[in-house]
Amino acid sequence: MKIAIDGPAGSGKSTVAKYLSHKLDFPYIDTGAMYRGITYLILKNKLSLEDKTAIIKLVNNSLFSFDENGLSINGVNLEKEIRKNKISEYVSVVAALPYVREILVKKQQNIANKMTNGILDGRDIGTVVLPYADLKIYLETSIKERAHRRLKELLDKGESIDLETLIEQIAQRDQNDMNRAVGPLKKADDAILIVTDGLSIGAVGEKIIERIIKK
Repeated sequence: MKIAIDGPAGSGKSTVAKYLSHKLDFPYIDTGAMYRGITYLILKNKLSLEDKTAIIKLVNNSLFSFDENGLSINGVNLEKEIRKNKISEYVSVVAALPYVREILVKKQQNIANKMTNGILDGRDIGTVVLPYADLKIYLETSIKERAHRRLKELLDKGESIDLETLIEQIAQRDQNDMNRAVGPLKKADDAILIVTDGLSIGAVGEKIIERIIKK
């Protein structure tokens, strides 16, 4: 069984996917981490977003792998680096580059095709990456709740930022994600909508497991 989980930034996709991965013993692919990883490498290598040739080469040469410690690219774990707020500020811009999405979608599909069971989360899993997924979930959460979740996450990591700035950043990411030309954020017609405001990760996860049992 292949499960697609989509939703906006901060809606709890990754945390819910990890919960399901643990409960079901399914491998989990965090496609958002792949875009974050490429964003990190672009910034680290000081590449211009106008330098299409260099970015295409970078993405093509990036070998992605996932384990209990998160994302590695070419054998180097980048999980800590890609979760910083600076990456969050830039990732939706990088993810909107059509040639980046084209390459990463193919890589994601190749990974998924090798799995019997698996969970993928992102913005366009149910619509583009895995339109044939056995179960599609779309998580929806208010911007305010998402900002509060992100604030706690950043404070726990020692990063300082105010709530209003986070709300503005998340709103801008939503606009970028929903309005990009390729692979925009949207709910697949056959996806199950779950509004997560006020729900624990476990409660959301169990709602999804109930759907899996019904399958």
